[in-house]
Amino acid sequence: MPFETRFFIYWSQTDAAGIVHFAEFFEIVEHAEEEFYRSRGVLHHHSRLPRVEAHATFKSPLRRGDQVRVVLRPLEIRDKVIKYGFEI
Repeated sequence: MPFETRFFIYWSQTDAAGIVHFAEFFEIVEHAEEEFYRSRGVLHHHSRLPRVEAHATFKSPLRRGDQVRVVLRPLEIRDKVIKYGFEI
C-alpha cells in the first residue's frame, strides 16, 4: 500500500539559482521514509535496515518554495530487505 506525504522546499536545500541540488532528492525521500515509519509507530528503523542502494531519474527541477508530494511504494519486503519505489 503506498504512503504519501508532503514537504516544502526550503532555501537551504537549493543552490544559488534556487534549484534543489540532486543529493537533496534522496534526503527528501529519506524524510518521507521517516514519516512512513513514524506513522506506524516505528522510530528506530535505520539501525535495523541500513540503506545499501538508491537510484533516481530526474525529470524536472524543484525550486525554493515548491510543495512536493512524495509517494513511497513498497516493492519487495523480506526478512532483511525492503525495496521501495518513490515518486516526487
